[in-house]
Amino acid sequence: MPGDNGEFTMSMILTAFERSPDGGKGLARDTRVRWALEEVGQAHEVRLLSFSAMKAPAHVAHQPFGQIPTLEQDGLVLFETGAITRTLPPTSPEAKRAPHTSGRSMA
Repeated sequence: MPGDNGEFTMSMILTAFERSPDGGKGLARDTRVRWALEEVGQAHEVRLLSFSAMKAPAHVAHQPFGQIPTLEQDGLVLFETGAITRTLPPTSPEAKRAPHTSGRSMA
């Protein structure tokens, strides 16, 4: 939907572990996406899932392997950390991201 300034604003919803299997050490893959969203200044909601909810039909319909994270925006659902973070555009001039370099290997 267009916002006050005429730009389209779409809410993002990130699925994440309700209780991280690593005890909060930051090794769960949803942590990487949360960090990337913070780096680009992207507002988002977080939907916390239990292990049983990750295997439920409602989540498997969005993530066929029954894992996290997923990122939902305007009817599109992405999964896999690399795919999600690769598609995040910088939303503020202060955002620091590696430039896209076509034809070059990305580290």
